[in-house]
Amino acid sequence: MLDYVTLKKAIIDFPDLEGEADIEANIALIVELGEARIGRAVHLAGNLKSLSVDGGTGFYRWPSDCVEVDRITVLSGAKYAFRPAAEVVAAQNSTSSCSNTNIWAIDGRTLIFSPDIGDFVLKYYSRTTPLATLNTNWLLDEAPDLYLYAGLCEAARFSKEAEQEMSRYENAFAGIVAALRLQDAEASVARSAPIRRR
Repeated sequence: MLDYVTLKKAIIDFPDLEGEADIEANIALIVELGEARIGRAVHLAGNLKSLSVDGGTGFYRWPSDCVEVDRITVLSGAKYAFRPAAEVVAAQNSTSSCSNTNIWAIDGRTLIFSPDIGDFVLKYYSRTTPLATLNTNWLLDEAPDLYLYAGLCEAARFSKEAEQEMSRYENAFAGIVAALRLQDAEASVARSAPIRRR
């Protein structure tokens, strides 16, 4: 089973990189950069979290582990339409009747609502726990090859001998990301009714 320690060893001992002192000396950084690459490339259902939020305000700061908002559900049933941040801020500052339209926006890492929102549920994609913290996580268990090739992409930057392998590593990484996205999308779609045995 792959974990943080064995992942670092696998990258250091990979045939194209074996014996590279720079890679061995910087392996913790290489894994961290690989994790950042993964975080930018793929958000999966395993990262979805729900958070109940007390409303009554027009501004709400994202949770610290949030990387992308999936949806907002207002508990009162009110609907808010997504608009550019400047439009929502203008509506907050307006005294005209058009400012009563329920709209929201994302400005940096802040959610902005006009008018002030009531209690709501925020569903969002969270950052995967770094391997250096727990030694393993659900995504490493699910897709160890994703971590390996993310690490190899970053390791190739430290090695002149491995630079020519960069496109091969990046293609492998992109293929794994595409397969995970497809698998995640298929899992979220309701399956057809099971076939009955005659």
